[in-house]
Amino acid sequence: CLHCTSGHFCPPSSIAPLPCISGSTFQPDQTKTFCNSCSNCPAGKVMSAECTITSDRQCSPCTAPSYSDDGLTCKQCDGEGQYNDINGASSCKSSPPGSKPTSDHTGIEACPLGTFSDDGVSCKECTGEGTYSDTTGATYCKSAPAGFKPSANRTTIELCPKNYFSIGAND
Repeated sequence: CLHCTSGHFCPPSSIAPLPCISGSTFQPDQTKTFCNSCSNCPAGKVMSAECTITSDRQCSPCTAPSYSDDGLTCKQCDGEGQYNDINGASSCKSSPPGSKPTSDHTGIEACPLGTFSDDGVSCKECTGEGTYSDTTGATYCKSAPAGFKPSANRTTIELCPKNYFSIGAND
């Protein structure tokens, strides 16, 4: 009878326990006739402890705003319009129009009054002639109607002053 120990396997025809290959195979059970192959980390996670002859590789999730698409390295979601708000992500998210990523790229924020975002990358001020934005999260600037002009901060419209007029979309 062979006495097999953890990290080894004992095939029926062998006269001595055979070791598993460190970094490639492991066996935590003392009664097995084979070694298990070491696992690879799935997307969203990376190795936190190497595979030994007695235990499989340990994987930990990448923390937001990073991600792993290959199970090998955590990469940052710091490109234009990119963010990630969950741990263990396998890809970055894209900020939708009307918003932009937070400065730490762990979420999104709606564009404030007087601004807009048509691409989800950044919030731009309404600077066009007669334009304004009176809602948060705007994807475009509105044009002031006839008889009105945008307020100084471009967050609303106001009547043209006495003895002035506007045919629309003017300051």
